[in-house]
Amino acid sequence: MRPRLALVLLAACSGKSAPVDDSVGPTDTAPVWEIRDALSPLSAVNPAGRGIVHINDIAPVEDDALALASYAGAFLMDVADPTAPEALDRGGQALYWANTLERRVALSGREGGTVVAEAGEGWARVTPLDLADAPEGVALTDGLVLIAARAQGLLVVDVATQQIQGVLDLPGALDVVMDGGVAWVADTERGLVGVDLTDPSAPVEVGVLPIPGIPSALAGDGAGRVAVAAGSRTVLVDVHEPVAPVELAALGSGGVAYRVAFGDGLLAVADWSATRVYDLADPARPRLLGLEDATDAAVSVAFTGDTLWVGDWDVLRGYTVDRDAHGPELDVDTSITLLPEQGLGAVNVTVSNPGDMPLTLSAAGCDDGTVTLSPAQLTLEPGAGGLLTVETATPGARAVTCTVETNDADEAIQALSVQVDPPGLGVGDVPEPWTLPDLDGTLHSLGDHLGEVVMVTIFSPT
Repeated sequence: MRPRLALVLLAACSGKSAPVDDSVGPTDTAPVWEIRDALSPLSAVNPAGRGIVHINDIAPVEDDALALASYAGAFLMDVADPTAPEALDRGGQALYWANTLERRVALSGREGGTVVAEAGEGWARVTPLDLADAPEGVALTDGLVLIAARAQGLLVVDVATQQIQGVLDLPGALDVVMDGGVAWVADTERGLVGVDLTDPSAPVEVGVLPIPGIPSALAGDGAGRVAVAAGSRTVLVDVHEPVAPVELAALGSGGVAYRVAFGDGLLAVADWSATRVYDLADPARPRLLGLEDATDAAVSVAFTGDTLWVGDWDVLRGYTVDRDAHGPELDVDTSITLLPEQGLGAVNVTVSNPGDMPLTLSAAGCDDGTVTLSPAQLTLEPGAGGLLTVETATPGARAVTCTVETNDADEAIQALSVQVDPPGLGVGDVPEPWTLPDLDGTLHSLGDHLGEVVMVTIFSPT
């Protein structure tokens, strides 16, 4: 086997990656501020106490509670004291979406169905609505719940009668949010679609804005702006004129934007690898206020006042938000592999600074002298990117740790885990024969596909 060098990032910085956030650009003269971290941890709790939860969505119930849609069910959390969140009630299972209107909560999931409940000291007046074949995102308005149901389109349901009042054919409907009297739908095929609900029995399409990528989740600020999570970007849209929605800004993401949420003049994006918070003082040019790496996977976000809540897979995390904070932010590519059979003698690690102050990096060295990290010093202006290079000429399987020191307030030291000559199959190697079942129990053998390209996806079917 030829020597092989792979670079991965330790959990402390697993949320950062190469694309430069286009919301922040270089300036002729960088202002001078005190470097402060915008996000300070307040609390971290598993709503179930322990085990698998998968917090897929978070919706604030006024300012003192949260509704969590999770694979483990619907949790009602008391967050009046954000340092000590407490689970008040739990019900259902396999839920992926949540929306609230005052103390009424709608939750849905492809397996769990759609449920509307009242949030008090626990769940009350629970109303199941088994009307959609595959319910996705939900939104509440006066007496109605809107269900994005993919093949069925947008369903308008009367909660009191538990009957469908109207349907709009939108085969790609994945999420829905209300802004004023207009429902906005994330349609995977068409983009952002505005729907007039003046007559709930006959919803009418009024405007469309094509969104590159796959629009998958929405948030509305109730004041004429909608945020669209769409793959590697989050798009901020002005919807004051429903017939002609206008893109205000497109924000790059280090991962895949999964959920978005508005706070008071703030926007949060959970992109699996990290949570990004933007200051919207200038909506056409949002300022990255803070970036917090996920410990596991940042998949949901919400605000109650100045508290940011993040669903970090099985853990609900609370943060205080310092709106006046400024500083650099380290953004790092997280998965790089050297392929020596292609003649590559080094790994280039892409780093960028989406913050609003210069970022300085110092290569502190590696614990194996045969692996080098260069350059020794690197400075990146706001919005700029650069490269670190990791090299080795010595074969032999081993694990090496290299360290980078920065002036990023919450990531002063970054550890890079380098695997030299890792075990595994190389290009041209013959794999061992195997036979595995698919989801239906049918057995498949690799030998049955000789001469074909085979991709094997391993995941949890639940």
